[in-house]
Amino acid sequence: MFAAAVGGSLLLVASPAEAFASELESPPPSSHTETSAVSEMSPADAKAKAAADAKAKAAAAAKKKAAAAKAKAAAAAKKRVLIAKKYIGVRYKRGGTGPKAGFDCSGFTRYVYKQAGKNIPRTSAAQRHAGKTVSRAQARPGDLVWFSDFRHVAIYAGNGYIIDAPKPGKKVSKRKLWTSHVKYIRVAG
Repeated sequence: MFAAAVGGSLLLVASPAEAFASELESPPPSSHTETSAVSEMSPADAKAKAAADAKAKAAAAAKKKAAAAKAKAAAAAKKRVLIAKKYIGVRYKRGGTGPKAGFDCSGFTRYVYKQAGKNIPRTSAAQRHAGKTVSRAQARPGDLVWFSDFRHVAIYAGNGYIIDAPKPGKKVSKRKLWTSHVKYIRVAG
């Protein structure tokens, strides 16, 4: 910095190097009007954004809840099949409702469902109405399979197989589904 006298007044003047260094050290002037225009929203836009965010959050929560319910239902269905498999080899007994005496078809399905924590009616005709009918494509292991031409009931094991107490002289077994004259029954829970 140097001093110079001009018209009787003393002036302090910075050298060109000092002036340049001073510009580098100081922050650039802010353009508050540009920044605030970009970052500020009108109250209507802010309200719309908040509503959209809330809607997206609610949709995500509903999707998560549906996935959890589906997983719970699949686990319950799998449990029914695992329980049914334990009784393969138990003899058929007309009117039978337990593994010691033997099972008839509806006694077997009722017993398995009860072991899995779900009560269903005793007879095959009543079990036909124990839940919601689903299509063959929607059927999943653990659903009931009701045979309309035999008034017979079984547990769907998946991939076209059932587990049932078939008839006198036979034992509980897993076997291929042999007819398309069936209804698949989804029992909730």
